[in-house]
Amino acid sequence: MSLSTGASQLDLIGLAPTSLICYRPSRYAGDDISLLLNVFSEEDRLVVTTLYQRLKELFDILKAHRDQPSHCLTKLQEVIIKQGWPDFIKSLQQLGTSSYQQRPSKLLSQVVHDLKGGALTTLLLRIQLINMGIKKTESVLPMFFLTRDHLKIMRNGLRDVDPEWRQKDQGRQFHSLSLIREKWQNATHFAGTRQVRINLDMAYEGYVAESCLEFSAVDRVIYNLINNAALYAADDQVDFHILTVPKGVPLHLRFVIRNRITAGHQATLRTRFGTQLNDIFIGGFTTGGNGFGMRICAEFVANAYGVHSLERCLAEGYIGAKLEGDSFVVWFHWPTVAD
Repeated sequence: MSLSTGASQLDLIGLAPTSLICYRPSRYAGDDISLLLNVFSEEDRLVVTTLYQRLKELFDILKAHRDQPSHCLTKLQEVIIKQGWPDFIKSLQQLGTSSYQQRPSKLLSQVVHDLKGGALTTLLLRIQLINMGIKKTESVLPMFFLTRDHLKIMRNGLRDVDPEWRQKDQGRQFHSLSLIREKWQNATHFAGTRQVRINLDMAYEGYVAESCLEFSAVDRVIYNLINNAALYAADDQVDFHILTVPKGVPLHLRFVIRNRITAGHQATLRTRFGTQLNDIFIGGFTTGGNGFGMRICAEFVANAYGVHSLERCLAEGYIGAKLEGDSFVVWFHWPTVAD
């Protein structure tokens, strides 16, 4: 594990309170930042269902042939060219526009944000490279994880895009942190035109979720935060730490993501937020996106702990952000799962 300069000096324990309380009487299912397809316009429904079916087709190839990377890439290229991704990406960029004109809502904006973001952000670049004939065998395994994850994210955000599989996602199935390690350790991640390396630091191997649906909610938080970190990183490194708190009693998982930012970006954040950087999770602030991603993260974490006020969730350190030297640091917590 190789962390970027200065990351090892970050006080991961002192970053936030460790005596957190979960107010929920039962485990969070991770299913409430979601919609039915009938909320979308006919035009957008077609884009969403087409995206899901195309990703399923690619995932079937990746699942069957990922152990033969060269053969897998050949089959992927055939299907990607047949699917016509360059034109479809233009449709994806407009996803949500007509629906929001018909029935505007915060929830619609949040779901559309994660349908267009999530694992798809970096997956689309890999698809476009293959479409252009740039085939690298080392891209097959990351594409397997990204395609699988975005299909799950879509089922998390769209309750009826695939009812049969969503029912399976709801079933009790413990998910360990090894599933995070396998896809993030030394990963190359793309956001916009940026390419960064993810430096993962974790020792705990316990459970993070009791179902695929809950795990995909955790994924929605992680992808939002890492996409943001990759987009604004001043270099090509993003540090990703996972630890348990309180020390010696693994009640909560603490996820910490850190990236260096430019002096200009630091000044923008200080001008906008002063000493109240946690307000970035309230929503509405962006320097290039739409401002929904951070709010989505905070709402998922608040829901996971049963904290009914977003302001309280931020004030008590369930999720937060700070400037540490020349770095932007963000963290969130998630209850562990008892063995």
